[in-house]
Amino acid sequence: MRPVLLLFVVFPNWLFAQTPEVALVKGLIIKESCRIKPAPYNLQGDTADVFLRSYTFQKSVTAVVTISGENLSVDFQKAELRGTAPGQLPNTFYGLAILIKGKNITSNNARANGYKVALLVDGVEGLTLAT
Repeated sequence: MRPVLLLFVVFPNWLFAQTPEVALVKGLIIKESCRIKPAPYNLQGDTADVFLRSYTFQKSVTAVVTISGENLSVDFQKAELRGTAPGQLPNTFYGLAILIKGKNITSNNARANGYKVALLVDGVEGLTLAT
């Protein structure tokens, strides 16, 4: 009985694995479940237009944050992505804040403002968005 008890005391992280906490940086690609460190992030988007005149998505545009993969859960913990300075007019916004692609993805508590497009979902099966 003592060896089993020792495992519970010495290795509690094996029993209760936590998802890692990540700080946002421009160009971040998230490929595994995680939590985003709660903070305001001043990250400008790509200056190229996100949409062509025919309103089709340009694959060459780089999102500030990309979530890509299968069976992922990303909790933004109310972290705020800021693309422009406060007071800037909306017609001057540019860039894409968050791009999601893959399958069975959950995104919670994301905040994005000051971007031409805050969230773009590209062909995702089984998407859950929550605040």
